[in-house]
Amino acid sequence: MRQGVVHGLLVVFSILLVSLPGLSKGQKPIPTRTIKLKVVIDENYRRRPAHVFEIKRLVASATNFFEKNFGLIIQIHQLEYWYSDNTKGSLDNLIVDFYKKVRRGDSDIIVGFTDQIPDRADLSGIASYLNGYIIMRRRKSDYLNRAILIHEICHLFGAIDVSEGPSIMNKYEPRLVFDEFTARIIRINKNRRFSFSLFPLSPEDMESAISLYEQRKALMGSEAGLSIMLAQIYIEKQDYEKAIQECLEAERLEPDNLAVRGLLKIARQLRH
Repeated sequence: MRQGVVHGLLVVFSILLVSLPGLSKGQKPIPTRTIKLKVVIDENYRRRPAHVFEIKRLVASATNFFEKNFGLIIQIHQLEYWYSDNTKGSLDNLIVDFYKKVRRGDSDIIVGFTDQIPDRADLSGIASYLNGYIIMRRRKSDYLNRAILIHEICHLFGAIDVSEGPSIMNKYEPRLVFDEFTARIIRINKNRRFSFSLFPLSPEDMESAISLYEQRKALMGSEAGLSIMLAQIYIEKQDYEKAIQECLEAERLEPDNLAVRGLLKIARQLRH
């Protein structure tokens, strides 16, 4: 879980849990959006008996969580098989292999399920915000598998790893609750686009996202996930100096992050 124990009661803004109650009398229902999901299963995962049933149950539990809190309905649109490259070792490298082998089609989100054992046992999932691709590695715990899938989908809606308090975005101890920051950034990204040719956010939503990320930075200090998200937005806005600044800050915090190196290279090339 890339893109992040406890700060105590540092800021209600960051650690207030969001577990949205049922509708009270007169309260308007949450507008819904249906997200088309392509499920792709590798040869390692396919060795498990009833693997399709297991994944469908996992996706159903995740969509219940997102629909209740944000009106996001995640429906399996396609199911395919894929032969993952067992020489890749890490999820960082495996997701590149995944991009090359699996086409988006008319799906919004593409999730690859693997049972490979990567070289980093702590990394259970990885997501690409810009492309809408996820790879998650199966764990033995049903609860943890559910948390990993929800966590990675949150990344596709602008969320970052957090380190304070119980939250689905806590990298080390994810809990099935939303901190207030995560809930707010997902709402901004609710109508994001899933397209290789278009940036996920409209110009108006980009400004809203920048404002929220900067508010968090002012309260919590530097975080690699914040800088990565800001760098991607600044590249889209053609503000390459700010993008480079954010990339360098993310690189300082996570020097081995391949995504940061790639963003920094792009920002420097576009500046000239």
